[in-house]
Amino acid sequence: MERELQPHSALQKIGNQWVSKSDDPQFLVPIQINTRFIRVVISGRFSTDSNADTTTSLKLYFDYGSGFHESQALVFVCTGGTFQIDEICNVDGPIREIRFDPMERPGAFELDHFAIIARSSSKSSSPEDYRPLLIPTNQVRHIEGNRWKSLGNDPYFHIDVPVDD
Repeated sequence: MERELQPHSALQKIGNQWVSKSDDPQFLVPIQINTRFIRVVISGRFSTDSNADTTTSLKLYFDYGSGFHESQALVFVCTGGTFQIDEICNVDGPIREIRFDPMERPGAFELDHFAIIARSSSKSSSPEDYRPLLIPTNQVRHIEGNRWKSLGNDPYFHIDVPVDD
């Protein structure tokens, strides 16, 4: 199930950029998820006009039935002009709506990717269930962490994604 980010507060789209004149811009994601773990994938960049060399926090809020609460937010601290988040996160169970606060100050940013991925099965209980298995198949060698080295002109991976029975 795919949902669009909906600008909710203090956001205006100008070209490829989102611009906020407020220190609390917000998107809403109207979705209902019943799971314990989600994968959060967010990437983009702050405009050079937005004081890109400072630290800011991207926040995800979850409405579990009683609105959004700061104490239940996931906070991702970003330093510099770009941000790239790919995290498996524990949530407190049925989510009625998600709020995404991309920055804590006025400014502009580009959002390249935003995804909240959850398994459809209620049987899932481990965060490892949400990590596809990346298998280097041709002309690729693992260096460390998320770093890989190409060993030829046609490197590729096989991605084995777990599927519920």
